[in-house]
Amino acid sequence: RSIRMTSTRLPDEINQLADQIKIGERFRTCDIHSKLKHRRNGVRLVQVGAYLARRDDIRSAGEGVWEKVRE
Repeated sequence: RSIRMTSTRLPDEINQLADQIKIGERFRTCDIHSKLKHRRNGVRLVQVGAYLARRDDIRSAGEGVWEKVRE
């Protein structure tokens, strides 16, 4: 049960952090990762990158670097 709660809350938390980024701003996956609430089973950078890649308003600018392109 706790795994399910983590998996549903994690995208919301990542999306909220990504929403705070200004258009044109570049940031690293680890910037978002470091702001996530601590979880017992942990969150991998790969998971954060996967959620960011699903967004239409963010694009990859290189290895572990992202850019907000629109709101």
